[in-house]
Amino acid sequence: MRTAVRVFGNRFDEPGIAREGFLQPLSLASLHEILHRHIRRSEDISRGNSGAYSPDLRDHAQEARDSILERLRDARGKEAFLALKAIVEAEPERPWLRRLLNEKALREGDIEPFAMDDVHFLAINFERNPRTPDQLAETALLRLLQIKQGAEVARNLSGEAMNVGNTEAASAYLASAMSGSRCSSYAVLHKNGTKWLDVVDIGHASRHRVCCAVVPYGNQVDTETWLKPEEGQSSSRRRTFALIRTARNQGWRWPWAQEPDLTKAKEEVEDHWQTVEPREPLIDDVDVITIDLTNVNSAVAPRDVLDRALDFMRWRLGSSVLKLGASIAILGATSLTGWGQIVVEAMAAQVFEVELHLPEIAAWIGWALIGVGVTVAIVGHFLQKK
Repeated sequence: MRTAVRVFGNRFDEPGIAREGFLQPLSLASLHEILHRHIRRSEDISRGNSGAYSPDLRDHAQEARDSILERLRDARGKEAFLALKAIVEAEPERPWLRRLLNEKALREGDIEPFAMDDVHFLAINFERNPRTPDQLAETALLRLLQIKQGAEVARNLSGEAMNVGNTEAASAYLASAMSGSRCSSYAVLHKNGTKWLDVVDIGHASRHRVCCAVVPYGNQVDTETWLKPEEGQSSSRRRTFALIRTARNQGWRWPWAQEPDLTKAKEEVEDHWQTVEPREPLIDDVDVITIDLTNVNSAVAPRDVLDRALDFMRWRLGSSVLKLGASIAILGATSLTGWGQIVVEAMAAQVFEVELHLPEIAAWIGWALIGVGVTVAIVGHFLQKK
């Protein structure tokens, strides 16, 4: 009881003698468990309707013990929320603690209020002046959403976006695009050869780090190293991950390779975060944003013809009933034109030294193949539509 009072102080403004380094959520949760073990609630003194009294050591001790809940309630961040949640789950016989937890979640989940200066700054610069690390993270996310809008909807980005071919180039391009702010309250920095870009609040010395990744063919995104890049470099408790798909003319791949899919890559990153979130109390949330740079403008790239040929090969090498029927019909048309029989007769003569006389039956075979192919293609179309 004396230790509790000396650590936390009492209601008569007698401060505790301990340094405040222990006022961390995990430490407070441990203290809450220890004090409840030795200063039992079943032995608390009730002074209600008892008239005037002079509080003694037991009164001060139980108040110090209960003050831990108030400190966890007022402390911001996910770590304090998890500590308070653990206490709530450990004491189901106190249902009012659940209300305390819900109020904390609602209060911290809301957008931070605007001050009068912020409203004036917004009216002039059409942008919020970030004053806290969380506000800086929100500003960085809004800038990325503007780039996404320009790339995928308005298609008004500069032609430089078509030259992005790898992760480092994507990071440099985003840093350049995000730097086009109307105000000078923050700067976007990028070090050559890295996949990070830092959004730095000039006035308040806050820093938010954004990780970039170009989605490869196969959609296998590195989800292990991006979550906590260079610990200590970011003052924000949020992480931002930008998934980029580069322009078509920068992507060589085999015809049968799986085409990059931003939706699947985003789901993979979000699933990874859901898995590791309980082990990351110092990270409040992760924002994952996808940006498709393949259709930023209508200019014809010099390799578009080759890309279209490769797209056709990918379509031909794919497997479906519709494509199988189309292949059979094309083979039948080839037999009708005579090209098929010429190739087959030449190969038979060269390899097997056998003379074939196909013109008599080639037409019948061609019409039969066309009929079978069209029937199979129609069936495949309805199956695909279904």
